[in-house]
Amino acid sequence: HQHGPDGEHSHEGYANTTWLDFELAGMHADAILEVLIKQWPDHEETMKKNHSILRNEFNKLHQEMLDIAKQIGNTPLLASHPVYQYPTKAYGLKIHSLHWEPDTTPDETEWRDLDFFLTSIPAQWMIWEDTPTEATQVMLKQRKIKWVVFRPQGGLIESGDFLSSMQTNLKALRSIKP
Repeated sequence: HQHGPDGEHSHEGYANTTWLDFELAGMHADAILEVLIKQWPDHEETMKKNHSILRNEFNKLHQEMLDIAKQIGNTPLLASHPVYQYPTKAYGLKIHSLHWEPDTTPDETEWRDLDFFLTSIPAQWMIWEDTPTEATQVMLKQRKIKWVVFRPQGGLIESGDFLSSMQTNLKALRSIKP
């Protein structure tokens, strides 16, 4: 895909969405707390109180994700983009990543490649970073592939906050039935 002036490129091999492993996200919060306390020791009490609330929320997300992963089991899943490596590993999900953009309908070759893949691994669910185009939805339906949106939140959040966004994501994943 392409964004910016550098032309076509791929993020294959890079896993940067560490926060999608909620246990790891909690550890990141711990490390950030230590640095913040060193920088602003006068605010230690408030920061520790707020950190405790955040850590509790990450723990709840982690536990819920474990429950969802148990529900999904070994069900093969497709992902529109290679951004779900951390939850794949942390929660034992079976995700095969494509490199499709939600606002672009895949071309004939990409559909043919998917069809070939489906002959060996008959995935019936696909995770998207955002709602796919109408044409893509039609083509997925023809292949009996249902889809959900799980926004990794690698940038600014349009409404709500990170935690509410992740709760929405987990609600979407709960709809995946093996």
